[in-house]
Amino acid sequence: MSNVSQAGAFDAEIIETSRRIEHLVQESAPYAQIEEEQYKLSCLMNQKQAGLYQPKDPSYYVDQFLRCLSPEDRRAKAAEFAEGALASINAMMESDDQLDPDQLETFISVIEFFRYYAPKDEESVYDAAGDGSADLVVPELPEILIEANAQCKITPAHLADALVEHGYLTEENARLFRNRLSGRTSHFPGSRLSIVWQGDIHSAATMFTLASNLNILNLGSKKNPNSAEQRTTVAAAVLHTFSFSLPRPLSDKNYTKLLYRHTQEAKDSVETFYDAVETVHANQAHNQNLGKDDKDRKAYKPLKTTEDLIGGYYSVNTIRGVGEGIRNQCRYMDFEMLDLFNDLIMNED
Repeated sequence: MSNVSQAGAFDAEIIETSRRIEHLVQESAPYAQIEEEQYKLSCLMNQKQAGLYQPKDPSYYVDQFLRCLSPEDRRAKAAEFAEGALASINAMMESDDQLDPDQLETFISVIEFFRYYAPKDEESVYDAAGDGSADLVVPELPEILIEANAQCKITPAHLADALVEHGYLTEENARLFRNRLSGRTSHFPGSRLSIVWQGDIHSAATMFTLASNLNILNLGSKKNPNSAEQRTTVAAAVLHTFSFSLPRPLSDKNYTKLLYRHTQEAKDSVETFYDAVETVHANQAHNQNLGKDDKDRKAYKPLKTTEDLIGGYYSVNTIRGVGEGIRNQCRYMDFEMLDLFNDLIMNED
């Protein structure tokens, strides 16, 4: 199998064609000329996609790993090799070529080995002793569907890029995230391969909750929002779709309880956040109308949508004590994730 990517062969011509289109538009050239160049660009992109990547043989990564002279060097390189092998998995998903099940299974095993061998983030290690998680009764968490909402202006690509920018996903894990949301993994033998999340459980639960509330992602059944399945949707999504930099395996029952507990804490904190922001908003409206005649009072408009509530928070966040008070009420919510979604909302077309 070739170790050379075929994609680069088209890059120079794609860049040149894009520049020609830009020049023609600036010069107000006839539409027929612009359309001809656009068609050529489309063909080039299709050709690049057809031969996007010839993945390296799995033995390449194992050989490079064994070439490292010390265990410390191998451990330091493991994450890099896992990312490279995952690039091959993503390329297989995005290719129209026939899959080799044996090769695919080998790649998955190689990735799982490198992930296990890679150094762990000591700050992410969590000691559940005495936190009550072991005594928690967890309902059965079903395998549920996670898909993108095609009607939302914030696409999976926008969300994935933002998660990379904020350090929650690596480039290839973000690519796997996009492929999963696009449905490319639905019939893919490697669908069990997890997406490695580089944050804690609360941050992942905050992401799923906000993405669902903003209608970026559809999580599970929407038929009965009061059903037990819907109430556990976020917990189930986190449990079945992501792996975490924690020292306990997913098969550990106490770890399952830990995931469920922290996910529910984050989801409850998001709901508390909505209530706290609306309370501040209502109090501000009341104070602004104090002492005014009925004819001069402004009509109070509650913050109804998630977008309105997020925007409402940032409009009062700088008021002394207000932003801090809201954050203190929602200590299991990841506010950096809130920044991420606020940026996505502000950048909507």
